[in-house]
Amino acid sequence: MADSPHVVNVTAQNFAETVLATSQSKPVLVDFWADWCSPCQMLMPVLAKLVEEYQGAFLLAKVNTEEESELAGDFGSRRLPTVPPVTPLPPSISWAVSAIRAVAS
Repeated sequence: MADSPHVVNVTAQNFAETVLATSQSKPVLVDFWADWCSPCQMLMPVLAKLVEEYQGAFLLAKVNTEEESELAGDFGSRRLPTVPPVTPLPPSISWAVSAIRAVAS
């Protein structure tokens, strides 16, 4: 996953450039996570598989909430994992996100 061009680590410094600018041309799924979060660790391989299966149809932007707590707060992330889309997703991806949310809660 770390070597995928479809997965990026996001910080407050590159959020606008990476997430907001990219969302103008394709959907961005923002994954708010932390090392201590067991559900986050279980979700990571699922998201990695999805982004590769869809061959970059969307960008997976990963935000480490331990390092970027202010960004997580600004985005309204109150519990982990939180995986909101930044732009409307195609129905097939939207279904996958709904399924992931159901499993994570």
